[in-house]
Amino acid sequence: MILIHIITISLSVIGAYVAMKDGMILQFIPRILRNAPWWVKKPVFDCPVCMASVWGITFSLFLPILTIQLLLIVPAIAGLNWLIMLFVQDKITREWL
Repeated sequence: MILIHIITISLSVIGAYVAMKDGMILQFIPRILRNAPWWVKKPVFDCPVCMASVWGITFSLFLPILTIQLLLIVPAIAGLNWLIMLFVQDKITREWL
């Protein structure tokens, strides 16, 4: 069950990352935070691996997850996001250039 939660939250984080790109429905979030420091930008919209912390905890509020399980789930989400971005990063950046 935890593996399903990890995959679900990871794909939700990747979806949020894509939805915050230029021309997408949530593009206003990066525009509002464009002058924010890097330590705010990265976990909110700029780095899918870093986004696992903020968005992983946020999305997990809607799933039946124990608080102690977040210690396992958040790093696993970050790792899965890294693997996903490893394979699709070139395609994503080429589409938005």
